[in-house]
Amino acid sequence: MLIKSSLTLGAITGAILGVILLIPFINSFSCFILFTVVGAGIIFYLKKNSFIGVLSLQDGAMIGAISGFISLITASLVYLPASYILSLIFSPLSKAGGNILSSFIVTSYSIFVMIMLVFFMALLSALFNAFCGLIAAYIYEKIENIPIKEEDEFIIEQ
Repeated sequence: MLIKSSLTLGAITGAILGVILLIPFINSFSCFILFTVVGAGIIFYLKKNSFIGVLSLQDGAMIGAISGFISLITASLVYLPASYILSLIFSPLSKAGGNILSSFIVTSYSIFVMIMLVFFMALLSALFNAFCGLIAAYIYEKIENIPIKEEDEFIIEQ
């Protein structure tokens, strides 16, 4: 249940941020959100709507990593074709005439490089979002102040 909700919410968030990436002056802020805030935002949404109960640190990191990876893949799948189509429409109107993806469309080798670039950026996004999800789970753990049961304590004798 946790993985399925992380996948769907990450895909929805990625699609929304992929559309926002097309707006010129907001795209850097959207890229920042895509790399850092998605995992913590999904944890906040799941806790606020009571879809998850007690959240461990491992669960927070897992939700952050999965949602970060899927959101960047989905944002790339929305942004790259839409950017190419918009550059085909608006490039005859501009005097410069250069489009963003012209160097990637020339050969199949370039397309392979672009796919690998998106994949490794998604891994980087998963790493950052796992850390932010870990921090969000730690904050929720401190807010909820869950008491430790006696059987969970470790007593070290010398």
